[in-house]
Amino acid sequence: MKKSMLLLTALVLCCASVVSAQVYPLPGGAIGVYADDQGTSCDVPGAGLVQFHFFHLACPGATAIEFKLDITGFVYSMNLGDQTPFTLKLGTFIAGASISYQACLLNTIYLGAATFLGTGTTPACTKVYVKNHPIPGQAGATNPLAVGCPTGWIQVAGSYAVVNNTGGCPCTGSTPVEETSWGQIKALYE
Repeated sequence: MKKSMLLLTALVLCCASVVSAQVYPLPGGAIGVYADDQGTSCDVPGAGLVQFHFFHLACPGATAIEFKLDITGFVYSMNLGDQTPFTLKLGTFIAGASISYQACLLNTIYLGAATFLGTGTTPACTKVYVKNHPIPGQAGATNPLAVGCPTGWIQVAGSYAVVNNTGGCPCTGSTPVEETSWGQIKALYE
């Protein structure tokens, strides 16, 4: 009886840890983009006050991050600016931003939001992408970057949100956008 209870407990703990742990293809985690500041929906409306909220997900320990939001296809009449809880931010989210965390932070970190006045004419299922900073801190970087503590530059996976989702386009939220091969996926399970 004791052995079966111990086995059952171990199985439950193992499954719980698998469900709660999101694996990202890059060592720095991912930057998720969402419609709300709780990170619950990546379906962003296309009309009125439109906000894109950013989170550094599964951060292994970082002191800064840099990325940009590619809003190609999103139709807006006015950029109302960025908001961030951090005191040191250079640039804008749509041109390329660098944010200092001012300490070594872990896990999920709210980075802030970009706010626009949407016209409502954005085509259905338009995707906006988190991409690498146009002038990366590390030459040749093709992904967003974070400054790891104590490791130096680490790559972070980008993601996307869907603007004006009519229900026919999946929104994967924080699922990273990263090219891979079957061999790389297979290696995760070996």
